Amino acid sequence: MRPLPDLHGPRLHVRLGTKADAAAVVRFYRDNDDFISRTQNRAPPDHLDELLVIDGLAHRHDEFLRDRSCRMFAFDPASGEVVAAVNLSNFVRGYFQACYLGYAVAEKHQGQGLMSEAVSLALSFAFGPLELHRVMANHTPDNLRSGRLLLRLGFRVEGHAPRYLRIHGQWRDHVLTALNAEEHALRISSAPRA
Repeated sequence: MRPLPDLHGPRLHVRLGTKADAAAVVRFYRDNDDFISRTQNRAPPDHLDELLVIDGLAHRHDEFLRDRSCRMFAFDPASGEVVAAVNLSNFVRGYFQACYLGYAVAEKHQGQGLMSEAVSLALSFAFGPLELHRVMANHTPDNLRSGRLLLRLGFRVEGHAPRYLRIHGQWRDHVLTALNAEEHALRISSAPRA
């Protein structure tokens, strides 16, 4: 059995949420619902109900144990605030060993490098303990921040998918990107040491 994610960076603690985190998770989504829904479909209203969030967190834990996904939150270690969500989802094993990456940062924490830190930690977990070989991430062409983040983390553009995903009732084009374990290892080994 693989270890539960317990990822520590300079400013963040990235892990699965627990029942004790339900209020912080609700606050994250309540405070950032409009901001996050600019680039993603709006979550159903029950994601703001603490009892239903507790069930959802248990479901996320079960999905991890069944090797289907690893949907985590990035916490400020000092305050316990959820500053971002980072998801590795739709695991495909066998000959593919791949997943999709998704993420969202709190609006007030934009531009501080926290999303980059959280995704970097998630990628190290994906290519390490999860033993995945490929992580794919897609974004709309107008989501320039997301595109820059992915390129900075070593993702390569693999194509453009017209009318790829339905967001707010409209089929939207997406830029398709991916990163594999060898590329990630090369990027990490060639990064300047602090």
